[in-house]
Amino acid sequence: MVPNWRFKIVNVPITTATSAYDASDVVGGLLTSAEVPQYAGGGELSWVRLVDDADQSEPYLLYVFKSTPSTIADGAAFAPLEADWKKCLGCISIPAANYDQAGSEGCAFAAAKDVKTLEGIAFDNLTTGFLYFYLVANASTPDYVAADDVTLDIGLWVA
Repeated sequence: MVPNWRFKIVNVPITTATSAYDASDVVGGLLTSAEVPQYAGGGELSWVRLVDDADQSEPYLLYVFKSTPSTIADGAAFAPLEADWKKCLGCISIPAANYDQAGSEGCAFAAAKDVKTLEGIAFDNLTTGFLYFYLVANASTPDYVAADDVTLDIGLWVA
């Protein structure tokens, strides 16, 4: 943590399809949140929490973008363009092993570290005022009963 930074927990709304997803499909389409606090100094993602009301405990990849990537529809294969990769800040793995299934739902926490570099995911002043995300089924085929079966929260440090 950097001195004078503040910690925020941000909800990123997700509406899932009620039909099965295929492996490598985008779950919920392009995700963003107006709750991401915007400060001149930027910030850093600390962790992600995924609550699965259906208790499927599926593994996911969460891609983070600093500005609007091209639109990939809910249920479509994750296929970013070259321009999208240039906006990508990193990718967070949410493995099935991270789920705690003590209750009737599953809850996974994952450190916000890029899967390739193992470094934190930081952002500077965001030109669009938002962070953007794609939640991608990682070699799994989730099938949710209700459109609100998945809840995504992100913990971040902001300047």
